[in-house]
This record gives sequence, C-alpha cells and structure tokens, in this order.
Amino acid sequence: MTYYFASNLEPVEINYCDKIGRGTDGTVYKHKNLALKLLEFDNKTREENGRLDFEKARYFIEEVRTKRIWFPIDILLDTNGIYSGIVMNLIDKIPLQNINLLQYSMDDLFLFIEELIEDYEKELTPKKIAAFDINLGSYCLTPNFLQMCDVDKYRILANVFLAQSENKNKMVYSLAKAIYYLNFISVKTTKEERKKWQKWIKMQVKEKQLLQTITSDNLQNHFDNVNEYITYTRKRILES
Repeated sequence: MTYYFASNLEPVEINYCDKIGRGTDGTVYKHKNLALKLLEFDNKTREENGRLDFEKARYFIEEVRTKRIWFPIDILLDTNGIYSGIVMNLIDKIPLQNINLLQYSMDDLFLFIEELIEDYEKELTPKKIAAFDINLGSYCLTPNFLQMCDVDKYRILANVFLAQSENKNKMVYSLAKAIYYLNFISVKTTKEERKKWQKWIKMQVKEKQLLQTITSDNLQNHFDNVNEYITYTRKRILES
C-alpha cells in the first residue's frame, strides 16, 4: 500500500517497511531513519476524542522545536490525499534487557532536566500547547539518555495563560515520572512499592522542589552515576 509524505509527496510502500510496534492508536513502521505511524481512527473521530487530528499534527510540525519531547515532523497521506498517519524521527530505544543505568552520569540527568524544562517553558507554553496523558509509555531510554514521546493527547489551548497554568504542574510531574520510569526499568516493583512511588510523585508536584532536591542529594552524596542516584532515591521512598 502506498502513502505519501505531505511535505514533498514522496511515496513510500508501507508493505516493504518493517513493523516495529502496534498500539490502540495505530501501527508503527520503520522507513530508513524514520518511524511511520499509521493511525487507527479517521480524522473526525480523532478530533472528537482529543487525539492527534490533522490540524493538531500540522500545528505541531510547523511550530514546535523541542529537544527532549519528540513531536511529529511530517504527515502521511493515502492515495486519496486523506490524513492517514504521522512521521517521526526514529528513536534509538534501548531494549529492556540491555538497559544499564551505570553508563549514565548525573550530568546526563541534569541535562535532561534542563532541556525538558526548556521544552516546556520556551516551546510548549508560548505556543499554547499543554501536555496531557503522561505515563510510563511516554518515556524512552536511548544512548543519549531519556526522551519523551507520545504527544497524541497533548492539547492546543485557547491562550498562553491557560497553557502556563496547566504546564506548571505537568512539567514537575514529567520530571518526577521520569525518575520513577528509571526505577521501573531497573528493578521489579510490587503493588505497595508502586503506591509509594505514586505518593512521592504527587508530593513533588505539590512542593515543586524536585530539581533542588536532586541537586542537594547529589552534592551530599556525590553519585558516580544515575544508577546510584535511583538506588538512593528508591531506598528513601520505600522506607518512608
């Protein structure tokens, strides 16, 4: 089946692409260094359900330039010119069995935090975009550390002030959830342990001191790598 990149009408034969993922919202294929996501629902249904409809996708492509949150870079059209999917840069996600947090320094973590905050404050909020539906599936660990993805449910709000109000908590939530994600991919957690982590995330959103806390913990303990920090944080949370 043939689809076309909206930016240049270059054709791509999806049957010759490797399938690399499938979810409730669509199927993802690999094409060169790109990920092509064919969407499950028509544009009207996507708009009604707050998903990534054509207008939202086009706005993201034209307006957003983020460093840690991966947005679509092009649109896929079918042979009738109908919106059928999105194009993303391919994320070099590390397989779960190969994950080793010892290879990442605290500088990697602080750079992720700095660039994620910049994405929120200089890209999302000024462009009236509010982050929604952030979960463990919103994160990927790559050779360059963490990336966020899955912006399908992000919303374009009426004005900057509404986006600022929404993102004030979502930014901290994204950072706290990232710490939990690093723990989640490192060790198995019980139901009770997950409850304690959720309680910790809520506390971080309320207090909004997470960056200061991480900085202070690092200064006091001189962590050699991210694994040491996650181990320290996990122990403190579970013993609370």
